[in-house]
Amino acid sequence: MVARIKAFFSRARDHLIESPCIAVCKLDDAGRICIGCYRTVDEITTWPQLDRQGKYAVIENARRRRSSP
Repeated sequence: MVARIKAFFSRARDHLIESPCIAVCKLDDAGRICIGCYRTVDEITTWPQLDRQGKYAVIENARRRRSSP
């Protein structure tokens, strides 16, 4: 029972990480990366299922893309 409670709160904590979406939902000319949040289509669609570590990885990847010329 304790393990189930810990798992629940762990999942709940993962969902507290805000999406990097800024409501400018438009893909680049290649149709691969959102020009608003710099996430790939795959990163956008899988966001709700990602754990905390996965979400931080997506955010870091988006930051790198944004910084690249």
